[in-house]
Amino acid sequence: MKIIQLSDLHIMPPGKALYGKDPLWQLDLALQHIEQHHSDLNLMVITGDLTQFGDESSYQALKRRLQRLDWPAELLIGNHDNREIFKKIFDKADYEDEFAHRSFTSNGLLHVLLDTHKINHDEGELCEKRIQWLERTLRAHPHVPALLYMHHPPFDAGIAGMDRCKLSNPLNLLNALQAHRGRLLHIFTGHLHRAMAGQWQGFSVSCCKSPNHQVSLNRADPVMVYGVDEPTQYVVAFVTPGQCLIHHQDYGNQAQTFSL
Repeated sequence: MKIIQLSDLHIMPPGKALYGKDPLWQLDLALQHIEQHHSDLNLMVITGDLTQFGDESSYQALKRRLQRLDWPAELLIGNHDNREIFKKIFDKADYEDEFAHRSFTSNGLLHVLLDTHKINHDEGELCEKRIQWLERTLRAHPHVPALLYMHHPPFDAGIAGMDRCKLSNPLNLLNALQAHRGRLLHIFTGHLHRAMAGQWQGFSVSCCKSPNHQVSLNRADPVMVYGVDEPTQYVVAFVTPGQCLIHHQDYGNQAQTFSL
């Protein structure tokens, strides 16, 4: 199975720029590159911060873009999103409760999209209700290899400003996943605006950059430095029931000079 991950689109209302760029135009660059080089993908997942302000006009603009695609796209929300407006615009009937998470099987794999959004906070959380949903979902498919997608990482990235707003209760997640070691192939995250991969508590994890702006890898800086001039990327994952291989695919650092 070939999976594309995008994250942290930060779509703005029409006519608004973010760090001197139009995030919707930046997304178009990524989609054009995917269509040109990876049109045989099976699934695209966008792991949160779909918009900058959680406003209806930005979600509508994103929905129009995604409706043009020839491949399936699944969406998560992040700390910049608005759960209620998102669910209204995208009208996902298969969300099981008030949260914006869901699961499905495809190509012999269980895909679990976990909502870590905490209203009016930059850090993420997994309340007891969401942990119970995750445990039920994994138990319902005991022999199916699984992939977990979430916006907030449970791990420290070594960037002080970002580590302050990661998932606030990673031990709750760890406890829910302990019984599924061996079949949980990978955890995809966003939020950090950096390309990284490694292990967290023995689980394979990764993060990808934003199509619009990146965070500086400056461990001495006590705050986050946004807008770093680095090539933009998306993730290409090749997954089988026994393997998940991550490629961070560059597609350039060209950016529209945005002017009103």
